[in-house]
Amino acid sequence: MQVQLECVESLLVDAIVLPYDEFERRIRYFQRSADQTGAETQARLNHAARDAMMRQKADGSWILWATFGSLQGAQVNEVLAHFIQAEWETDWAEARNRCGDDATLSDLQRSEPQRRADAAAAVFLAAASAPGDRRAPLPTLNIVIDDTTAEVIVSGGPLDAARYNKMICHTQNGDPVDCSEAAVITLWRHIRRVVRDASGVVIDMGRRSRLFTGAARQAVLLLSDRCLWPGCDRPNRNCEADHSLGWKAHGNTVPWNGGTMCRAHNRLKETGNFSARRQANGSWTIHDNDGEPIG
Repeated sequence: MQVQLECVESLLVDAIVLPYDEFERRIRYFQRSADQTGAETQARLNHAARDAMMRQKADGSWILWATFGSLQGAQVNEVLAHFIQAEWETDWAEARNRCGDDATLSDLQRSEPQRRADAAAAVFLAAASAPGDRRAPLPTLNIVIDDTTAEVIVSGGPLDAARYNKMICHTQNGDPVDCSEAAVITLWRHIRRVVRDASGVVIDMGRRSRLFTGAARQAVLLLSDRCLWPGCDRPNRNCEADHSLGWKAHGNTVPWNGGTMCRAHNRLKETGNFSARRQANGSWTIHDNDGEPIG
């Protein structure tokens, strides 16, 4: 009872200080650890109830409907997001070619819903034309799980509800994945060790280079599942990994000097009108020319 009371008090604090998506994720972790058996049962039911269908309407159009379990759904969502981004880049390149450097989002030929539909169609067409050599598909789904949660699940032990706010079990882009499904696949999938310091910054994962690529970029993307600009909710799959202290200013290409920003906000930072600074606790603040924080 004492542990539950402490968790409730902690959740109340989280509700006040955390962004909505992070608070929602912690609520799920708390529910998952407080009712471990129920959560595992629900995960199995969700996976067993998976379904997908297409139905043609009276006007000739089609509706695509599907439901998945947490892990399979996260995989499908990652693939679809990859194709949606490709459709957006195609539209943007066409607009830049047609309108030049003055192109804006209003010049894009398709709306966001239209690009999503075209991306879904492209997924099916790509699958139909893919070679049959069983090569691993792109993009790769990265699942982030903390070592304590993984060890407890694999060993069959109970989760501690009191550490809900320390639990990590989601895709690299922040989509929650059921802990039992995530931990089980570590038995046959590739595992990458990631070391964070006391402020949550990844300090051991990659090699030094001028650009954040490969493992170094993955390390930066693990720091946040959204653009770091205040008020921006672009997921990190649509963001760039860039330096806090720029390369020209002798900033190192290491995770503690990296952060995720969408293309538009990263350009604002690069113009010199704004600067990004990492605080001692690992969080980021954006400052204007006068040194005042925004957001």
